[in-house]
Amino acid sequence: MMSEKKEALYLVDHESYLHLKETVTQTEFAYETFDKATGAAQHTGLITYEEMLENPIRNPLACARVMALEEIGLKGEVVSEVALRTLDQIKEARRAYRKEHPEDPHDHSIRFITSDYEELFRIPNGGKVQIDYPDRSFVAPCEYIDDYHTRISGEAYHICQFAEILERGNGVVSPEPELLKDQAVWQIGHKEYLSIQATDDGWDYSIYDCSFGEIDGGQIDLESITIQECRDMLLQDLGWQSRNFTEMDFDMVEERDADAAEERLNSVLDQLREKRAASAARETEADTIPRAAAGKKNSEECL
Repeated sequence: MMSEKKEALYLVDHESYLHLKETVTQTEFAYETFDKATGAAQHTGLITYEEMLENPIRNPLACARVMALEEIGLKGEVVSEVALRTLDQIKEARRAYRKEHPEDPHDHSIRFITSDYEELFRIPNGGKVQIDYPDRSFVAPCEYIDDYHTRISGEAYHICQFAEILERGNGVVSPEPELLKDQAVWQIGHKEYLSIQATDDGWDYSIYDCSFGEIDGGQIDLESITIQECRDMLLQDLGWQSRNFTEMDFDMVEERDADAAEERLNSVLDQLREKRAASAARETEADTIPRAAAGKKNSEECL
């Protein structure tokens, strides 16, 4: 079973960092925010588990995040998880971070930079980035190799090399935004589609081929994971963890699936009709031959 995270750092609307951490009493989450540009501390507070009981969001960390943003008054239109090590760059957070997280040679957070080596952001190892080009957008999984190299969608890059590739193509990279949805669907690579929707006990999922025919499906009975965590578990199980993916319109994909199912049903019915017609033709032919033979015999007897 996936263990629940107790601490995370988020970039909110590209302007502020929100740090959430469960307290030692395990009854609440403490939060603090910092201005991204200046590093200045902005807000602090607590979100208790008792307060969270009335909220429909089932994942504790996601619930605390939403409630903290509402309490602070931040819009939270784009919220992305970034590496905790980012706190080491914030003057007013650095001391507390280093005290609780001594320097770890196995930190393995992944840096994204400009071609001039200006750091844009860090994500945790195994995190994902959204890549936007003028003509397309997709999400790419990332894996730490070392402090200067990362594997993106299964391909190894020097972090400066990747920055140069983006700049040549007028591309922009950012941490994958968090999703608070009860249903979503993604095109995985250019072949399959993965659809997920919430149930009372967890998540239902369906996998479709490129023609929108359902090829697999099932249920994940884990209530407290987010839809993205459910997606990532399934991609890992399917061996698709290195593929790019793009979120699609849920209703559109469901409609295409229904249309494909109807087409398959009509095709089966057409085949049955053809078989019945062929069978009827054979029966008619078989019945005609004895009658023709009997007519010939009667004719010979008359002679």
